[in-house]
Amino acid sequence: MQIEKLPARHGWRWIIEALRLFGRQPMALLSLTAFSLLLVWVPTAFAQTILPAVAWPIPMLLTPLVTVGMVSTARDVDRGKPPMPSVLFAGFRASGPWRKLLILGAINALASRAIVGLAAVFSGMDAGSLALTDGIASDEAAQLPAFDYTPLAVVALLMVPLQMTMWYAPLFVAWNDASVPKSLFFSFAAVMRNRWAFLIYVFSWVLLVGLSLKALMLVVPSQAARMLLTFPVFVLVSSLIYCATWLSYRDAVRDSEQPELRPPAA
Repeated sequence: MQIEKLPARHGWRWIIEALRLFGRQPMALLSLTAFSLLLVWVPTAFAQTILPAVAWPIPMLLTPLVTVGMVSTARDVDRGKPPMPSVLFAGFRASGPWRKLLILGAINALASRAIVGLAAVFSGMDAGSLALTDGIASDEAAQLPAFDYTPLAVVALLMVPLQMTMWYAPLFVAWNDASVPKSLFFSFAAVMRNRWAFLIYVFSWVLLVGLSLKALMLVVPSQAARMLLTFPVFVLVSSLIYCATWLSYRDAVRDSEQPELRPPAA
């Protein structure tokens, strides 16, 4: 396994090719993406009703398993194979890498929780101390302290290296039988080696999603109608991101006859 260094323009190319890949099997990819989201949301909602205190890590625990299934589906479509629902459960099978994928999810959940807690400690505030100004008279609202965006900036800054370590880690575990530490290390190395491509990729998504939401607000003025469209739009964007994730992996990671991962060249 070798990590390639790609030009920055690949960041935008992944999105363009993801649209083309999605266009080959749009209904199948949308259906499977919606089902994969339900695989995460249903257990989370059930846990919220039974024991809310332990429900918070469930989405992050299950996300690596679902990611393997959906990116594998995108890979099949790219290779001309029909997308099958059974592929979604590749990470859940007893003979599969589900234990290591759950460990990745646990690491992501605990690290994210620690980052948010660290930001709260440095800010000296918690969520309960934030006051909403809705319904407060203007003279009273003026006396409220200005909202401090520092915690959000700290969270965003610390989340970047965490997500770099998680980006390809489930795929390295599932497709290359890498250990958890090795998958995290090589995921970070792959993203870091192609940081300019990923920077363009992220900013392109922010731009496209922002413009799309703005257009949606102009075309659909009713707030109730926009709420109804939230889930379909989220499913569409998620499906495209899964496709782009496979395309970025296909370009950045080269398979070889040697199954061991090798450190990227300088």
